[in-house]
Amino acid sequence: MIKSLELKISALVFWAICLGTLYYFKMVNDLSFTDIAVSLFGFISGTAWGPLIYILAYAIRPLTFFPGTLLTILSGVFFGIYEGIIYTIIGASLSATVAYFVGRFFSQSLNGIKKLLGGWIDFLHERPFMAILTMRLTFFPFDLVAYGAGLFKIPYTPFLLGTITGTLLGITTFVSIGASLSVEEFILNGITAEAIDGKFILLSAIIFLLSLVVSRVINKQPIK
Repeated sequence: MIKSLELKISALVFWAICLGTLYYFKMVNDLSFTDIAVSLFGFISGTAWGPLIYILAYAIRPLTFFPGTLLTILSGVFFGIYEGIIYTIIGASLSATVAYFVGRFFSQSLNGIKKLLGGWIDFLHERPFMAILTMRLTFFPFDLVAYGAGLFKIPYTPFLLGTITGTLLGITTFVSIGASLSVEEFILNGITAEAIDGKFILLSAIIFLLSLVVSRVINKQPIK
């Protein structure tokens, strides 16, 4: 995967600034990390700035190397299942776009990506939408697909449409996991049966199993 020294240093500086700012805020205001987490939850879930901050955080994720799965789960915690899915689709699309253009304009070597993508390269050029859709449904690393599409100059529109369509099952699965948690109950009593909404866990399990079936079927098909 493309992670140049410059990107790594930039990400390290970014996280150092974030953690330093968090620690300074904690000390100055005499807060616990729990207090900060509760305040952050209230701000993101309860103000108009929250969705914008979440989408921005998701969009720059390829530059900060923050785990996309964790962000997706958090959207369910912050916004619930319906808004969480919408905001995550937007954020993931922007995130894929950032990685796409990083791959297109800032990579210096194709060798690593060529080796990882192997026989998919011709498929990407010949049928870009189906190639991206298939790679998303078969759990290829999210950023690798975007970097590769940018590197090999796959047209942007089929790349984006394939990404949105192919990630919908995964997004719904992980947003459902986040939506299952009652933050208020968790803060008061920790992890209890009342803090977890079983119907969202069941939904996420069903969708995850469905995505595994789809992935297995697709993997049995030859790349054409």
